[in-house]
Amino acid sequence: MPVPSFFKKFFAAVTLCLFALPAHAESLTLTFDKNLQMTQLVAGAAPPAAGAQTTQQTITLYPDAYTSRSGQNENIYDFSKKTFTVVNHTAKTYTVYPLHSVALFRSRDRTSRLGMKITMYQQKTGAAAPPISILTEDIDIDMMLAANNNNKTTEKIKTAKEEGKITFRDDKSQVLATAEVPSTTPLPQSLRKTYAHFIVYEFTMHPVIKKSLSGESGAFKKLVFTNRDMFRNLAAIYTWTQTATETQADANAPIIPEDYKRVYHADPELDAAFKAAHTPFVFDGEAFQQEMAALIDQRKYLTGFLKTQQAALSMPPDAVRKNQPYFATAIKAAENFEKAAYLSIIQTPDSPAELLQYNGNLEKAKARVGDMAWLLDYFIDQHTRNVLSAKKNPSKEDLQQLATLQSRLLMMLKKLPHNLGIYERTAEVHYSRLEIPTAMLYWTQAAEIAPTSASAQKLKQMKEEAERNFPEYF
Repeated sequence: MPVPSFFKKFFAAVTLCLFALPAHAESLTLTFDKNLQMTQLVAGAAPPAAGAQTTQQTITLYPDAYTSRSGQNENIYDFSKKTFTVVNHTAKTYTVYPLHSVALFRSRDRTSRLGMKITMYQQKTGAAAPPISILTEDIDIDMMLAANNNNKTTEKIKTAKEEGKITFRDDKSQVLATAEVPSTTPLPQSLRKTYAHFIVYEFTMHPVIKKSLSGESGAFKKLVFTNRDMFRNLAAIYTWTQTATETQADANAPIIPEDYKRVYHADPELDAAFKAAHTPFVFDGEAFQQEMAALIDQRKYLTGFLKTQQAALSMPPDAVRKNQPYFATAIKAAENFEKAAYLSIIQTPDSPAELLQYNGNLEKAKARVGDMAWLLDYFIDQHTRNVLSAKKNPSKEDLQQLATLQSRLLMMLKKLPHNLGIYERTAEVHYSRLEIPTAMLYWTQAAEIAPTSASAQKLKQMKEEAERNFPEYF
């Protein structure tokens, strides 16, 4: 029997409404007492460690993000945007980093620690080639920093589970972690993946332990684990005890209040420079040529050349090539009438003697360029940095001077907010110090200024490698 058209339309409308309904919004807040007890691995080998510290940690799980708050500081991990945001509720500010920086930091730190271990082994034994166990099979390092695909200690972890309690031991039967996980209060299905991410990001535990906890149907009630650091002679014992839970049925993502301000740097002037760089640098070639002609008429050849350098330093390489015809007259004038200063800018000194000569020429030139002298300081510092960086065995004084030069370079952003080189150089310095989130903040800035630059390609490659090598973080 055919269905009347009225019912057809009715059922179609109902079906449409059902399928058009938004996904169920739900969040779960878990409150923990977090205790940290520091003890010595070897008694008497160093000053006594600090006593126990207890703080409250609040975790809120959303379908595609989670937040971790202690006091007025909060971290937001957003897996749809692939961002890691640090919020300061006292200052009402926040800073956004690539999510990838966390996995890359742990990977770099692991590599650094293995390198330190190899060096210690070689100094102690005199052997040039350590055995493979020294190179890769360190359960303490893997406990803190390993990812699922690069550790060699998985088989050393022994897991025992009974009556809602899981115990994890190493191959010497020492307890690495214990967890109380009741099965009576399962997590909502929409939050299971985020809970697994919370375990991966929040805890420095072996991947085997993280995977086991993530596979449980409910959130742990109590978790105790130990990180052993042989380099600092410390054992850090962490205890997380769940004290409260709260479900919100109408929240599906963290929200930063509208009156909070995004910041890039603690220094207000540098923060302003970061923000200024997001407005494209505007170059008027015709007006620039007229300005250069006026400076040449006044015989201010070096000032004109410095103006071309200031403009070029504010452009990505392809824009510099495109605008080269507008620079040509000022460059030629400086080459003919300010040869010593001109060559001292465009050439790079190869030795301390050349450095002294070039920088001496630029110091003398300051009197002829008025308020453009700051740009001569930029080149003086650049020459000094290049010569010091080339030293195979820099002295303590050299390293201190390099640190000072880096600080001065960063301050140059106030004059050159669009300069890619400053962001790139600063990123490399932070990366070498294992300050990976800050390094990636600077690389991200460079990539946003010049999407086709080498920095943009490097950042893209780093992110792709992080997602490929550390899938559990994404």
